[in-house]
Amino acid sequence: MAIVFYTCQVVMMLAVGGLLVVAAPLALLTKWGRQRWLFEWKNTEGTRPPGQAWMAFEIASEGELEQVRPLLNYFLEQTAIYNQQSPQAPRYLELLFASPSVEKKALALAAQFPQTLMVARLPLLTWGSELWGRQSLRRTITAPNIFFCRYDFFPHLLCWALAKKRKAFLVSATLKNKGRGKWGKWYWGQLMQSFVQIFSASEESDRFAALGVDLAKVVAYDFRHTQIMQRVQHKHEVLEKKTCYAPLKNYLECWPYEQRIIIGSAWPPELEILADQELRLALKKGERCLVVAPHQLKASAVQPLVALVEKMLGQGPVVLGPQSSAEEAAAALATRPSVVILTVPGILCELYADFGIVLVGGGFGRSVHSLLEPYWAMADIYCGPKVFRSTEYDFVNQESPSWIHCLNHPRDFYQVEKQNHKDATSHHHESLKRQAAGELIKQNFLLLAQNLLKSLRPPKV
Repeated sequence: MAIVFYTCQVVMMLAVGGLLVVAAPLALLTKWGRQRWLFEWKNTEGTRPPGQAWMAFEIASEGELEQVRPLLNYFLEQTAIYNQQSPQAPRYLELLFASPSVEKKALALAAQFPQTLMVARLPLLTWGSELWGRQSLRRTITAPNIFFCRYDFFPHLLCWALAKKRKAFLVSATLKNKGRGKWGKWYWGQLMQSFVQIFSASEESDRFAALGVDLAKVVAYDFRHTQIMQRVQHKHEVLEKKTCYAPLKNYLECWPYEQRIIIGSAWPPELEILADQELRLALKKGERCLVVAPHQLKASAVQPLVALVEKMLGQGPVVLGPQSSAEEAAAALATRPSVVILTVPGILCELYADFGIVLVGGGFGRSVHSLLEPYWAMADIYCGPKVFRSTEYDFVNQESPSWIHCLNHPRDFYQVEKQNHKDATSHHHESLKRQAAGELIKQNFLLLAQNLLKSLRPPKV
């Protein structure tokens, strides 16, 4: 069966490669093709650190970077130590990313670790040939160990790695809603069996076993826990750089922690919590504080949220953005608005720590967004019913079932929150419990990373 699987993968790899060789010039006729071509062509501008690559990370976008970041940081530290001890044979890491959305963060990482990290855009359009400016996989990925992330990797890329005798690892794996039907079970079983080690985002031994995957290679560990705890611990380093944060914090301190509400990664459906007359009255009377952090920050996405607040409350919200000065923010917040909409990017994880009540967006649409971020920020969590794809929901519901509430409709939010409202003492006790669990997770991460480091294949001399 494995031979059939690899044969299919080889055929796929050759077909994709051949198709791209033919289609790459034709893609230049489209706007997307030209943009992608220029994006991948930037790989020819970079330089590699001295020495040899000994591990590579392949990610799709920013979400996957956050998933692998603790491992990446640990290996970068260990590589720097190794290079100090063995300057005659230095090593470095490779980071390949597919989406332009993560380019800025990837380049910032490379600038931070110029001697130990090489970043490159994954050659998708120009993948199949040496003709397109040194864009072949052979030139791009030289490390003997490759880490893939979640389910957003490319199967033909995995096949190529195995054909080149690279050790392949999978981080934040999940089989939720995977492997359905006879063909699906066979395909996902063979795919997972191709990795030498799999780190599942949650305990899914039964699912892996049902697909015939050797459980000896499966470890239940979600690396995002470590990354999120690190961000929450150092939140002030991020938040204090934002000009509007100091006035916002002063505004929030007008309410007890357990009476502050934030809608994180908000879409229009989440704003329907304002259909509850009691919540509207509580906001107008200053009994509750509500901040909305939209998932999409462009003006065309924020304006519908502003309109919804105006329609339901009869008054507009204060909107604070990355360009808002401290003086402007202070003056706007001095009016004690019922709702604040915050469009500052890259701070939601850190900001959650200022709120006792968090409604996470996405659950009334396609799928709920991150639940681990408000969990490690020690909040009481609410979300919509679309949690079937979320391993994070499984974790939070297992660890703190009375601190996560799945709503059928956003207008139910305030009534459910009143019934389950946690006072300051409850928040304190729950915080101590989560902190103890977090310390154990950190210890497990260090042990896991050390063992993983020992299992890596060294680069050829």
